[in-house]
Amino acid sequence: VGIGFNLQRIEFNVSPLQLEIGKVYKETEMLLDGEKEDWTFEETRLDDHHHVAVALGKQEGFGQNHSSVCSMEPNQPQFTLLTFEDLVASGIPVTPEESACWDNFCSKQESPVKQNSHSRQEWL
Repeated sequence: VGIGFNLQRIEFNVSPLQLEIGKVYKETEMLLDGEKEDWTFEETRLDDHHHVAVALGKQEGFGQNHSSVCSMEPNQPQFTLLTFEDLVASGIPVTPEESACWDNFCSKQESPVKQNSHSRQEWL
């Protein structure tokens, strides 16, 4: 699944350009080959560092698009911010913990150092 054609065929009329935190906007339009498509884009600014855009297309076999369904529950929270702990709270380990692997991981640099071409050749 994915976009299976030249992306230059797609045009977006983005509106508004400035989003208020917590407000959902549905004004952006998508055109394919110059023709307006039946897609709804729900855009939200969560905070100063995070924006979300959800594309909702018309479902095959249904007479209405997603935007009319979403508008039926305006009091529902749009997004719930989760911490890492929230995400892993119900996780079950697949294998037993291996302290040697964790120690090995912790001993590595935070971000990899870019190797120059000479050091790569030594490994070949």
